[in-house]
Amino acid sequence: ERLTAEQMDEQRMQNVAYQYLCRLEEAKRWMEACLEEDLPAPTELEETLRNGVLLAKLGHRFAPTLVPLKKIYDPEQLRYTAQGLQFRHTDNINHWRSAVTSLGLPQIFQPETTDV
Repeated sequence: ERLTAEQMDEQRMQNVAYQYLCRLEEAKRWMEACLEEDLPAPTELEETLRNGVLLAKLGHRFAPTLVPLKKIYDPEQLRYTAQGLQFRHTDNINHWRSAVTSLGLPQIFQPETTDV
């Protein structure tokens, strides 16, 4: 039986979603290995990344003098859990961007704060 155009579109969208979740799982495992801590499931990881805490911790891992732990805002994510995203959380993303810039990652490959 031949698929309709709508069914083929649905299959393509499901494949794209599956591929995205696979890449997110790969990123999660890499971050867990770097940070030596357990991270939430891939379906929750995307939301967790918004506050930049994990990214700032990665920045500390790769450039500890540039991103000391004391510079990370809300490292235990208590404020984020209680009050949601705050403007100061963007500092975490900026710390991470500084760290990857110091490693030589070209700007074109770095997401903007609003992308995260």
